[in-house]
Amino acid sequence: MEYAIGVDYSEIYRNSSLHRQNMDLVAELSKPRAGTKPLHFPPRYWPNFKAQCIACLWEQNCSFWKNPELNVTRFVCLFGVSITFGMVFWQWRVIFYREKFSGMYSSMAYVIAQIAVEIPYIFIQVFIFSATVYPMVGFELTVTKFFWFVLYMRLSFIDFTLYGMMVVALTPNEEIAGALSFCIYMIWNIFAGFIVPRKMMPIWWRWMYWADPAAWTIYGLMSSQLGDRVELIRVPGQPYLGLQEDHFTLVTTLHIALSTLFGVVFCLGIKYLKFQRR
Repeated sequence: MEYAIGVDYSEIYRNSSLHRQNMDLVAELSKPRAGTKPLHFPPRYWPNFKAQCIACLWEQNCSFWKNPELNVTRFVCLFGVSITFGMVFWQWRVIFYREKFSGMYSSMAYVIAQIAVEIPYIFIQVFIFSATVYPMVGFELTVTKFFWFVLYMRLSFIDFTLYGMMVVALTPNEEIAGALSFCIYMIWNIFAGFIVPRKMMPIWWRWMYWADPAAWTIYGLMSSQLGDRVELIRVPGQPYLGLQEDHFTLVTTLHIALSTLFGVVFCLGIKYLKFQRR
């Protein structure tokens, strides 16, 4: 419109008395009055850290149930996968920016709440999966072995969940996060020792096996379920399972350390990385 009529309204305003009056008012209000004290603001986050965590936990829990279809779908899919997995191996023994910048709570409180809200769902998923798969596969029905099975499945679920959260925190958008996660999951599956047993891997690739959390899960499950067996267990393509008692403690410790690492990196990514565009 201005170009069409050949008028520059901004120039007219700069040369007007209204502009001069506004600038004089700004200059006057910019000078503190005599006897006044400087402005003082409270700490950056208004509640204490405990209140921040509780508020974030409540908000995250509410956001989970704003989309009930997601929760129903995840449990239905899990149950379906459990049934399918159990049938396949039937009796086979071998085998956050808006909240952050509002000043309501710190990044640490948000991270703690984000992780804490996932824990109950992971526990429920693991219980459904374990209660379905464990008897169908034909593992020994003892409390101790079932406990180890649940423990390793829980550690595995936590590893994958925290890894996904970490990738989301480190990448600028969901497309990159999805592509990166897909590539890493493929690598984890290939070197887990399930598709290609560890003894059949080229020796220069075996370090990938010991750096693979999926391999730790399978190793822990085999050790806990079959480590006390004295009879011969034949495994196609392998002369022996290669289980060692000291490695059982090692893979358990590695699981816990990796989950902690993913959680710490997730926290750092949320706190320091900013990908929003204004």
